Amino acid sequence: MKRWFAVSLCIALVVTQLFACSAALAASDGDLFDPTLTNELRYSLDRWLRSAENRATLTICLCSDYENSNPKGYKLNLDAASFVGESDDMLYVLVKTKTTGKHLLIGYEPDSGLAMADTVELGTNNTSRILAAMEQFFSGNVYTNDENEIANALTDYNRSSAKTSTKTTSSSSTGKSTGKISYYNPNNRNSNSGSSTTTSKPTTAPKASSNYPFKSLTIQFMDYPAVKRYSVDDWYSSSKRRALLTALIETPYDGLRYKDKSMPLPSTLFGTSYVGRSKSGQNTLYYITIETDQPKIQLLFEFNPSKKTAKYAVVEVSNNTSSRLIEELCGKDYHKNNSNDISEQYFEALDMQMKHLDTLLKNY
Repeated sequence: MKRWFAVSLCIALVVTQLFACSAALAASDGDLFDPTLTNELRYSLDRWLRSAENRATLTICLCSDYENSNPKGYKLNLDAASFVGESDDMLYVLVKTKTTGKHLLIGYEPDSGLAMADTVELGTNNTSRILAAMEQFFSGNVYTNDENEIANALTDYNRSSAKTSTKTTSSSSTGKSTGKISYYNPNNRNSNSGSSTTTSKPTTAPKASSNYPFKSLTIQFMDYPAVKRYSVDDWYSSSKRRALLTALIETPYDGLRYKDKSMPLPSTLFGTSYVGRSKSGQNTLYYITIETDQPKIQLLFEFNPSKKTAKYAVVEVSNNTSSRLIEELCGKDYHKNNSNDISEQYFEALDMQMKHLDTLLKNY
């Protein structure tokens, strides 16, 4: 991030020349902050820029991360025009603040997961002139965020984080931003805890899992002290436990995908995922389905807690009904993951992993 000062200074100078601003840069080196939510999506630079929806997602996530990391910092005005640019393997988001004359320039490097923010004084709010100034500096593409996508992003983002609110619905119907930062659901799905009617005992799978191209998945979480005490049924006993299982079993898949970027990217945090169970002889099997970044492609995980084994398969579904796959394997004995629990339990899973690694290192 050493080039950040040069980046912010250059854009300030370009804007100064174009608009005859009196002030160029509001701060020196900018403020590093932790882009926790943005990093959770694990999108590549190219994927962030792929569509207007993704660029809106990037803007909302980085703004949320900034405000969460800097509660006393600048308040952002997401009802105004915002911009996304690309230069030298970095992404930049330019957002108007609620302080007169101030814009916030956020730089984000997907490969390292680092982010930094700085303020610039542009001297104008004219969208076309700001865009022209950015195009003079950035070596890659520059975009003006689509207003409808930003509005949709804010509405869905707020809906998924607000447990009890009716304001979001009215905001969605008018197409206007509420200006509130919260979780974003790009698939525009209700993220409240939904489930099918479940039975008290696992049912026999209506469709044999052998019909799917499963591959072995190496898991370590069964050795974590925090989960060693779990019984077979504990994994299914609450929404948080099912979310934790989803987070734990996706982690080794992410390791495989890190080596092979052609593998589908799970949309666990903002897509739809389910956890179900069925019987196979004397064993209870858990199935997890997760939507991915590829249309009609889902990830399917099979987890056998008794044998401490797991498998995964990439499955093409024939229609857009996200629950079809889990219903084929578990009948009605399944639950939709709650998005708030998923977000929380990803951190819990990471904490478990770090503690386990720390124990291994101490015993080395």
